[in-house]
Amino acid sequence: METFKIIIDGKECEAYPGETVLEVAERHGIVIPVFCHHKELRPEGACRVCLVEVEGAPRLATACTLKAMPDMVIRTDTERVKRARKGVIELILNNHTLECPICDKSGECELQMTGFRHGPKKSRYKEPRREKDIVIKGPLIEIDNDRCILCRRCVRMCGENMGNRVLGILRRGYQAYISPFNGDFLESGCEHCGSCIDVCPVGSLLDRAFKYKDRPWRMTKTWTTCTLCGTGCRMEVDTYHERIKRVVGRIGVNDGHNRGYLCVRGKWGWDIVYTDKRLKKPLLREGEDLKEVSIDEAIEILKEKVLNRKVNLFIESSLTNEELTRLAAIFGTENVASDALPYQEALTGVAEITGRFDTDKLSVIYDAEIIFVIGDFIEEIKADSTTLFSNNLLI
Repeated sequence: METFKIIIDGKECEAYPGETVLEVAERHGIVIPVFCHHKELRPEGACRVCLVEVEGAPRLATACTLKAMPDMVIRTDTERVKRARKGVIELILNNHTLECPICDKSGECELQMTGFRHGPKKSRYKEPRREKDIVIKGPLIEIDNDRCILCRRCVRMCGENMGNRVLGILRRGYQAYISPFNGDFLESGCEHCGSCIDVCPVGSLLDRAFKYKDRPWRMTKTWTTCTLCGTGCRMEVDTYHERIKRVVGRIGVNDGHNRGYLCVRGKWGWDIVYTDKRLKKPLLREGEDLKEVSIDEAIEILKEKVLNRKVNLFIESSLTNEELTRLAAIFGTENVASDALPYQEALTGVAEITGRFDTDKLSVIYDAEIIFVIGDFIEEIKADSTTLFSNNLLI
């Protein structure tokens, strides 16, 4: 692709056609603060904190919406720009409740960090802080509108990227606030993917399972793979003293095939680790009672019960390789059935056509022209069995 040059703060930067000034700056290590902008969302230009000076232009422009043009000269750190940025941040902070000591977002809050770096040292406003005092609680998600800066990231993520359109801005002007359209998450059709929480720059959208449980800077952050289905989504597990506190997708940072997007099971299903209903040891029935035994004892008892009898093992595909290997060593592999076998057969058929016995990453679905769904279910599909989704044809 043919490129061209632009100048940002005296640095010559290579730009691609269609790129914004913000994208070019980020690629060349030049920091421009943002609130409403997010890598996974279309440019909005609402918060005005990314204002930059363009040589020859009479007014400051938003870097997130300004398209880069050949020989353009941009300045991001002039006194005019700094003054405008401070004014924007001052207005936001004037009505943003200062609850940093108790806010779950403290330590990873974008307003907090941007305010320290680019905001004013003190506010000039004497007027009382506006309090909306509108808190909307769902089973897993909570919205505290006192902390909201109306960047609309959550609204755009839910509507544009997830296709749900659960969230919106109700009322106007200083009375505007974020809410599910029906006032209730469940009645509005929320699927509780948690993507709105992940993109919120402040502590307005809260994970209720994590609320007041810990601090971001105290937890150990471990990247791992979700095991609650076979998709293999990448996620961050945050722990303190080796106990899980929350799971985060990190949309815009995550380089897994899911790009940080999680489902309700991936986001909140980790609590099964600590449920009282979970069996931690095998149980042996003795009369009316259940007695705890070791795994080795359980396997020996099982072998005695099936000795010299025909055995069929129906194995779930979610078992680990280690568990499958142990079962195969005990019972053999001649009478094994698994719901993973149809997938292997389908993959064998694909290999005969494509010449390779593997699959593409899930993310290639975004660029596919035609998608065939075989042996699975779709939550919603039109009566004519054909629907358009994100410019891809789903048959």
